[in-house]
Formats: sequence, C-alpha cells, structure tokens
Amino acid sequence: LQGELASSLFTSASQLLERQPEVETVEILASKMPAAMPDQEITCGVLLNFRAKQGNELKVEHFLRNAEPLVQQETDTLAWFALKWPDGTYGIFDVFPEHGARFAHLTGPVPRELTKQAFTLLGGMPSMHMLDVLACHFAERPTLVGLGVD
Repeated sequence: LQGELASSLFTSASQLLERQPEVETVEILASKMPAAMPDQEITCGVLLNFRAKQGNELKVEHFLRNAEPLVQQETDTLAWFALKWPDGTYGIFDVFPEHGARFAHLTGPVPRELTKQAFTLLGGMPSMHMLDVLACHFAERPTLVGLGVD
C-alpha cells in the first residue's frame, strides 16, 4: 500500500474510478499459496461472502480452517484464502488458471459441505462473485497465517 503502484492508483483515482478506493484489513483464517509463481496464467477467481448465524462464529471459523487440507489437494486451485472482516463477515477468495478449474473447485468437497451447512451455520447461501483476474503477484516470502502478522 506504500509502493509505487498503490501511490499511482490513489493519485489517479479521481480520474479513473467513480470513487476513492477503500482499503480494508481482513484476517486470513487459512490459506493455500503456491510455492512459487505458477507457470500457467491466472485468469479467473471466485469470491464468496457470508455471515455466521449468531453464536456460530467459532463453528464457521473451524469449518474454514478445516477446509484448508481439502483445498491443498486441488492442484488447479492455485491460491485460496479463508477470510474474516472486522465487521464479522466471512469470505473465501480463490484463483484458477481457467474456468474449468474454477468449475471443478465449485463442485468439489469444500463448496458442497458449505452448501450443506449453509442454513445451519450461516442462515442462508453465501453471495458468490465470479471474477476475471487481470493481474496477480505472489510474494516470495513466508506468510504467517491467522496471527495478525503480514
């Protein structure tokens, strides 16, 4: 956020965007990161947003942390993040090399189980946003997940 690209974006925001960009801090509950920058191009992603039913917040966080080993086995899910916003909203963000890989993930064990649990833990279905990935970069340093450290 203090680099050249962010500075350029914030400086040009009034000319390029309808409103100023908003920066939000999120807690990463669990993640899958590639060991190195993937060889294949990353073209698409998906973002799910949902709220836990009151009193089920810890169960939702437990579900998301337990989903990580399943996602680790998905070779075409290049990166995956289970997120928690300060307002109590949860989410999952993941990226894929192409639409077929995204479809394979969305019909896999984690989304199936989340759908089964949706009305018990969440009280409804998550909102889903299919995304086109325009650019990406993965840091070449280890990331401590879920400790409030970047």
